[in-house]
Amino acid sequence: MNFSMLHFVTQSSNVSPLCVIRREMNFKLFSFAFGHVSRQFNSFLYGQNEKSRIFIGNSVFKQFLQSSIVIKSNNNYNSGVFISFVNVFKNCRGTDGSAILFNSNGNQTVIKNAFYDCRVTRNGGAIYTTAYEFVCESCCCFWCCQGLASYCYGSTIYSLSNRIVKLNNIMNFQCPSVLESPWHLQIIILGGKSQINSINFSFSGSQYSTGMALDTSNASNVRYVVTHASKSGNSFQVSTKSNDPEILTEYISFLNNTNTKGLIYLCGAVGSIYRCLFYGNSGSIGFSDCAGSSLSIYNSYFDKNPSWGSGISTHVSCTFNFNTLTNLPYHMINEDSCILSMFGPKYALGNTCNYQNFMPHLTLLISLLLWAQ
Repeated sequence: MNFSMLHFVTQSSNVSPLCVIRREMNFKLFSFAFGHVSRQFNSFLYGQNEKSRIFIGNSVFKQFLQSSIVIKSNNNYNSGVFISFVNVFKNCRGTDGSAILFNSNGNQTVIKNAFYDCRVTRNGGAIYTTAYEFVCESCCCFWCCQGLASYCYGSTIYSLSNRIVKLNNIMNFQCPSVLESPWHLQIIILGGKSQINSINFSFSGSQYSTGMALDTSNASNVRYVVTHASKSGNSFQVSTKSNDPEILTEYISFLNNTNTKGLIYLCGAVGSIYRCLFYGNSGSIGFSDCAGSSLSIYNSYFDKNPSWGSGISTHVSCTFNFNTLTNLPYHMINEDSCILSMFGPKYALGNTCNYQNFMPHLTLLISLLLWAQ
């Protein structure tokens, strides 16, 4: 049996979830589209059925005091599929994952979503996931924040995956703002093989490290990351569970960051980065307080002779003291609106997406944003 809800609008304040999909229910598909749900004490959706496919699309979720969507499962196998496509989450609150809490071993896909002011007291300001496979593409995050304690991570995404994580075209703006300064990171990935492409971090602050961290023992790829105007202990973190997890890291741009420790924080990592750009930054390049950390830098550009700091073992075929950004093999940050960046992400370094492919979705999303006001 399939169940669909269309054009559902409510502003009532419920003390229990509006929709509950229990294990006993025989839903193959639950779909919710073109809805507007706001001012809720509890979640909109609480899903416990391991066999259900859940689709949430073209909707607005606003002013929640608990995670807007909660998917939980005690079953380690056949744990369902959750898809979130073209949604807006605004002013959401929670303990973990204020917009989406996916505590299941199923598969989770989040595409073309916008997260505004999503905050938690612990981990994953916008998304907390333990998905077997987690895919997040073309999303924008504004002013999101995790808890302020030192054990809280991920102002936008906290991922604990069993198999694979794919992140593509994600923009993080003031997540969190410099004035809040929690301890750690905007995106943290714990476990699983990661494929990271075209991520932007702009105007954020943290006490220890901001940007992104991979803590994994699996082969992973990280390409086209921009960390721009951050003010923190570190701008980018490299941490691994083994000395050589085969992480390919390339095309990372460090632009106008102010760091009290170093641009790159090394936590037990031994690896290399390639074809990176360092421009307008203050502070040293590397910082490590973990024994055995070592990073090599290849074929990269520096606007000055840097202070290397700690953990940088060697630099090979690098260019120093260049005076202009022209004719370098990098696409610079384009200050377009975030909504446009979702559908042709110029914020993502080196991306050459075609805007025309996404224009129908752009019109719909702008309508949703106006509806969310």
